[in-house]
Formats: sequence, C-alpha cells, structure tokens
Amino acid sequence: MLHVHNSVQNAYSKLDQNGSNTVTDIAASFDGTWLTRGHTSQIGVGCVVGTLTEYVIDYEIMSKYCPTCISAKNELAEITAEYV
Repeated sequence: MLHVHNSVQNAYSKLDQNGSNTVTDIAASFDGTWLTRGHTSQIGVGCVVGTLTEYVIDYEIMSKYCPTCISAKNELAEITAEYV
C-alpha cells in the first residue's frame, strides 16, 4: 500500500504557492459489480482506479443485508411507527 500511495502521489502532485507538493485533483474511473447477475445479489464491490497509475485508489464493499434492520424487524412489528 505504501508503494501505491507514493506512486499516486508522485503522479498527481503539483507545487503549490509555498513550494510544497500537494495533490488537488485526481483523474479516476469508478466501476462496481455485484456477486451475482440480476437483482438477487446481496453483496457488491465498487472500485476507484487512478487513470495515470492504474492502481486501485479506494474501494467500497456494499451489502443489502443489514443485521441491525433484521434485529429491529424481529423485535418490532414492521407496521409500527418505531420500525418505520
């Protein structure tokens, strides 16, 4: 990760008014996918890829499953005001 961080910083750094290197803008693309095709998948992932370095800069794991919501649904009736 340190190598990726340094590569991205070197590719996008510019000298600011104080003479120090800063990163202000990064050209990136985003792509995401779900574990299975269709609307039945519960797990997915999205990745941000830097266009100059082709490294994954950030990622997010997504899930349609929420244990807190399931617990609240079991403890409260779905039609009560506390659940909604």
